[in-house]
Amino acid sequence: MRAKRLTKLSKRRRLVVGTIVMLASLVSRISIAGDPAAPTAQEIAVARYHFDIATVAEKEGRWEDAINELGKAIAIKETAGLRYHLGVAKEKLGQLVEAMLEFERAAGLIRSGVTNEEIQRFIEPKLKEIHKRVPRLTVRVAQNVKDVSLQIDGASVHPDLLGAPIPLNPGAHGLALYAPGYRSSHIQVNLGEGATVTQSIELVPESSLADANARLVQKEDGHGFSARTWVLISEGAVAVTGLGTGIGYRLAADSAQNRYDEAAGRIEVSQKTCASQTPRSRHGLRYPPVGTRRSRP
Repeated sequence: MRAKRLTKLSKRRRLVVGTIVMLASLVSRISIAGDPAAPTAQEIAVARYHFDIATVAEKEGRWEDAINELGKAIAIKETAGLRYHLGVAKEKLGQLVEAMLEFERAAGLIRSGVTNEEIQRFIEPKLKEIHKRVPRLTVRVAQNVKDVSLQIDGASVHPDLLGAPIPLNPGAHGLALYAPGYRSSHIQVNLGEGATVTQSIELVPESSLADANARLVQKEDGHGFSARTWVLISEGAVAVTGLGTGIGYRLAADSAQNRYDEAAGRIEVSQKTCASQTPRSRHGLRYPPVGTRRSRP
């Protein structure tokens, strides 16, 4: 009886194992059938066409056109050679980080065995060179602040990269830090090739600014007046002084004008009186009018 049971168990085990093998084989066949088909000869010819245009653009220094044509070729068939040329074009445009990624992708294709090309002897030295040229920026927050968000050139950075070296292209970069309960901080940094920069930023709590403003308003001197009150009193005194000075000048001007008008009136009356009288000599003789000639007797 025991032997029969063992025989039945062994049959069941063999059946289960066989079923698993069949399922595994079926899954592998499905996955292979689901893989994208290799490019056809016509598609390879189109990829070669775009690559030829890209090489002409490289010789003429039209690096953006070269990047565009290389991207079309890679969309058909990705090779380490195409990735290498794409990295060179981006390097010429100063996009060192993007070029480094293209060289790393090319090296990965070679290591995975997807492509086996002579380009490998160019990629390794290029990777070492580009790694030395790419600047790296480390952003740190001076105090212990939670939920800090970092943006570089308007693009959000993963929180795990805060406090870690971040590869960036040479040139100027705008940094922005945000945290709940703190004022946002905006600064600009300039990075040269191969530079390693650590930027520490201190965030200012919003509550501290409110307290500072409140202390400024409520601060009192020994007489019980606040600084703001003294400022207002001083401004009022200056205004009153200026108003008094203006009134004084106005009164003085009006007085001078009145004296002038009075004197002018007196002169005018005197002139009229003199004109109405005929001039006489001290002997009672009349003088002829001015401008007339006396006739001889």
